[in-house]
Amino acid sequence: NDKIVNMNLPVVLGKNDKCEIITKDLVDYCHILIGGISGQGKTTCINTIVTSLLKEKTPDEVKFIFASCFKMQLCPFEDLNKEFIVQRPNQNEKILQDFDDVMEMLKWLHEEMDNRYELLKNASSSKFEDINQPRIVCIIDEYADYIMMDDEFEKEIRFIAPLCAQVGIHLILTTMRPTDNIVTPTIRVHIPMHIAFK
Repeated sequence: NDKIVNMNLPVVLGKNDKCEIITKDLVDYCHILIGGISGQGKTTCINTIVTSLLKEKTPDEVKFIFASCFKMQLCPFEDLNKEFIVQRPNQNEKILQDFDDVMEMLKWLHEEMDNRYELLKNASSSKFEDINQPRIVCIIDEYADYIMMDDEFEKEIRFIAPLCAQVGIHLILTTMRPTDNIVTPTIRVHIPMHIAFK
């Protein structure tokens, strides 16, 4: 419908009590935190979000980064057209799993964010649309597992989360443990949309 067509990143989140489909613009919320124990719907939620974006957007409009300690959780996206995947030097896999690879991806996102701010500066603009770049949706499944491996991971997320959405980079984090020691208040305040499963 016209409402969805006018959204930058339309994501389907389920149905309301009237069985009407709930669709929100990810750009309005910047980032998403999805919490819940295993088997309660986090992966299905991710699949629905990604599928809704693929249905409405082209690779010129949106690209994805997938990371998961348990690669099988995101295995449906192994078959995704590579044009929808952010391609970085020496990256052969569509779904990142190894901690070092995911950490390098975060550092790359940090650099990409800085580059996009430089493009805005050169364009004398504050509007993301003026720099003609695809939006990037970075999905990190079971975020807590990476946090527990190295504090640097949390520091990198803490730095980019407040700034990256303004230049078209959006984070979707899932975790079984959305506690303050995993998703710190500093990060949580910059993730306005929280989805909770039992």
